[in-house]
Amino acid sequence: MNREKLEQTVRKVIEDRNARSLGERSEIYSAARSSVRKATNDEPAMLADADEVIEEVEASFTPAKAIKENGGTRPRRGAAPIISALAGGAVLGGIATAAAMILGLQFQPYSPVAAKLMQQYNATAPLVPVAVDYLHKVRDAVVEMQKNDPEALEAKAAHKFIPVATLDLALGKQFPKSMPPGSGIVVRADKNDYKVLSGWGLCAAARIATPEMIDPVRAKVDVLGCPNFGLWTPGAAKW
Repeated sequence: MNREKLEQTVRKVIEDRNARSLGERSEIYSAARSSVRKATNDEPAMLADADEVIEEVEASFTPAKAIKENGGTRPRRGAAPIISALAGGAVLGGIATAAAMILGLQFQPYSPVAAKLMQQYNATAPLVPVAVDYLHKVRDAVVEMQKNDPEALEAKAAHKFIPVATLDLALGKQFPKSMPPGSGIVVRADKNDYKVLSGWGLCAAARIATPEMIDPVRAKVDVLGCPNFGLWTPGAAKW
């Protein structure tokens, strides 16, 4: 860890945010320590260095009166209570919004909202490839029907979306059991074009993992989650 760079960054953020109070500076110290912790995988020596840098920075903000009362010497352990609180993971003074970069990581404190979103994404993202594989399998079946029996395909699916099991019962039974609720597959197709869509169950994760598969017709607003993702031909894009 580059101590000088860390000190410069912390001081710059304090200056940019005009953090005059101990509470405001504590937010920045918390963000700095969190960044170092993540970048060094909780390496004790690195964290100790970061603590010393934070102590030195905070000591420089000790009022002149306090220095006189200490015999004219600026106390080096002036930030000890702060370091203790930071090491324990305390939330001091609210949410820090510093945007500096330390060791390549964004200089931000822990966010419970971001952590919850990441937890949900990590839980569902591994299922997206399963859904995509099944979507391709359905798409291949539709293409095969377009070649071999287009009249039967159009009679079932040309005018509205239908469940995949209505199109092909055997294919519907192959629906992956690991898929969450709300992930059902629907199909619309004629002899030339098709649109195969999965429901909302994995759409939020797919929006991050495979954004090109998000159905633009039904996901018109950039919000958490989405109605559908899938596969389609250019001619069916607006279905």
